[in-house]
Amino acid sequence: MSEANPMASMEGETQSVSNTGAAVTVKLVKPIRGMAEILLREPSASDLRGVKILDVINMDTMSLEVVVPRLSMNGFTKDDFLNLHPKDMLNIGLQVSGFFAL
Repeated sequence: MSEANPMASMEGETQSVSNTGAAVTVKLVKPIRGMAEILLREPSASDLRGVKILDVINMDTMSLEVVVPRLSMNGFTKDDFLNLHPKDMLNIGLQVSGFFAL
């Protein structure tokens, strides 16, 4: 079952996140290469190689630019990540760090 979690941004826009357990769909404020949303799956240990888990949880940009393309289920690349709107980067970072919540 999926549930929507609206998240208000500073300018009153609404971003929604659909959570299906092991994956989340994040709608983007600014579409990238025609993608209006990014589908992220829960990370495995191999997805985290080369980064510190604490850096990912703290939403370190350099760590997220490595991990997010690995978790993307719809062809989201490192270049796509580097061209994200800051609100999208923050929302994606929140969702990725949320995978580590107990």
